[in-house]
Amino acid sequence: MQIKTFDSWMMVACLIGAIGCSSSTQSPTAATGEGSDTAAEARALIDLTANAYQTASAYRDKGYVRLAYSLAGEPFEDRAPLAVSFQSPNLLSIDAYAVQLSSDGKRLQATIEDPQTNHFDGQCLSVPVSDRLTLEEVYADPMVAQFAGSGMGGPAPQLELLLSDNPLAAWLQAPAELALGERQSVDGHACQSVVIDAEPLRYVLWIDVEDYLIRRLELPWQAIAPGLANDPQLTDASLTIELAGAEFERRLPAKVFALQTPPMSVQVTTLINPPPAAPHALVGSRVSSFRLPESTGRFDVNESGSGRPATVLMWIANHGSSQQAAVALQQAIDALPQEVQQRIHPAVVMAEPQSSADTGRMLRSWGVGMPWIDDTQAVGRDVFQITEAPCLVVMGADGSIELHQQRLNDALLQVLPAILTEVADRQPVGRRAREQYIASQASYRRLLSQRSGLQFPLSTESNLLTAKIRSNQNLR
Repeated sequence: MQIKTFDSWMMVACLIGAIGCSSSTQSPTAATGEGSDTAAEARALIDLTANAYQTASAYRDKGYVRLAYSLAGEPFEDRAPLAVSFQSPNLLSIDAYAVQLSSDGKRLQATIEDPQTNHFDGQCLSVPVSDRLTLEEVYADPMVAQFAGSGMGGPAPQLELLLSDNPLAAWLQAPAELALGERQSVDGHACQSVVIDAEPLRYVLWIDVEDYLIRRLELPWQAIAPGLANDPQLTDASLTIELAGAEFERRLPAKVFALQTPPMSVQVTTLINPPPAAPHALVGSRVSSFRLPESTGRFDVNESGSGRPATVLMWIANHGSSQQAAVALQQAIDALPQEVQQRIHPAVVMAEPQSSADTGRMLRSWGVGMPWIDDTQAVGRDVFQITEAPCLVVMGADGSIELHQQRLNDALLQVLPAILTEVADRQPVGRRAREQYIASQASYRRLLSQRSGLQFPLSTESNLLTAKIRSNQNLR
């Protein structure tokens, strides 16, 4: 079995309410004899469980979210942390997806592991806490709420049970139907299942019959991962929150709630989402003199462009990611109005040494009908700084680089038709991207200064970009 982390599922929208919903492969069955009111018994068991959490002096677990499935007969298991430790009234420690949060009774601190933003540039949320910690306080910061609740399992249900004034309310409101289900052992503990059927979603709580701890929650993976649900090779899928090691305690060691301030961190009163990464260094400027081999569409590309207002070049190699990118580019261009297409020269540029005939056959097998160029002299590597494929470059009418993007992500694909239209209209897309980056950096650093009490001047990179834009005579 392959066990992976849950990074690939982070930031998937939580579709199942405040805590989450679930489906079960087991049909609800009566726990007592014929004619028993299992709905009332199920509600009574949930009430006892909620009361056990609400009155607990201390609680801790080593919880995690688990997605298990078989793909083409091979078993996989993906995991993400979802662990909570709590001591009444205001000591807390959470490890939830990318969020690490602690309250020592005086201050609440939180950090977010997010490589795309350099872990929020080392920001560390630091705010005072009340004498009695509330769920609203824990999720008061928008970034904490987003990252702590956006994993596939949703927000930590045990945290709601401990801190909410009305736990499980979202699960139990009409038209949800309750029933007792099977009894079985979970992690060596005898548990009674409660099935909550809220069509089209169902979820199951496995409750320890001895101390009313929830040991497992079954969630509806089909609602969270529709791509997986539609894969005919996928079988035996299940999505659960496993509350391993869950226990009520009288008191937990103080070190459990000690604040862990990362070295070189910047303490802020509100976490600030860093702006997007800087555009490629070539964006907004012109490259040195060059000439690509003539394309199959019989047009030349040199430092002045291709004779049309927009030249679209995608460097590819013979692999799957290049195929996906080339197909996506073809679709983006096909979606443009005909009069815009007539102002664009698109071409696929093969970065690997092979014959032109091979390139053509490969593109036809991909369903890509754009002209192609074989970059046998490695012009892309030397002139356009192409370090990996796929890579998309858009040139303006005078040869200015308006876009330089490694890989095509979903966000870029959504705006690509608009970008190509603007370039075809001779708009300074690259220059605007540079200016917007500098402005966003300045705004971000002002906010960082306000919320940390420290001073954050523009970075060296931003200063250099400002100087470049002011001095570059090639920009319109």
